Amino acid sequence: RRPTREELFDICHRFLGGVGSAYWSDGVIFLAIPGHNSHPLAGVNHRAFVGEDPERWIEIWIHEQTSDAPFSLNIETRQQDDFTNALAQRLAAVLANWYGGTIDQP
Repeated sequence: RRPTREELFDICHRFLGGVGSAYWSDGVIFLAIPGHNSHPLAGVNHRAFVGEDPERWIEIWIHEQTSDAPFSLNIETRQQDDFTNALAQRLAAVLANWYGGTIDQP
């Protein structure tokens, strides 16, 4: 079955478990993650990616079903840190598992 927008927001809010906050902005669910970007390899690997934005967040874009495309979600981190990426991957797995979806990697 397909989740409602309200269900998605509630799941995202509960997923954070009090760490961070969920909010709507222009039809997108944002999960604000406290703290600063974590880059565990930055000190040992000079080629490790270090993002420029000190804030962390996850975006959940909702794409309604059309005649050309099925309902889908994009869960994006905008090249955030490893911690934020891990949270986004786990959230995608929770949603895909519960709603019978699949995960496509970019």
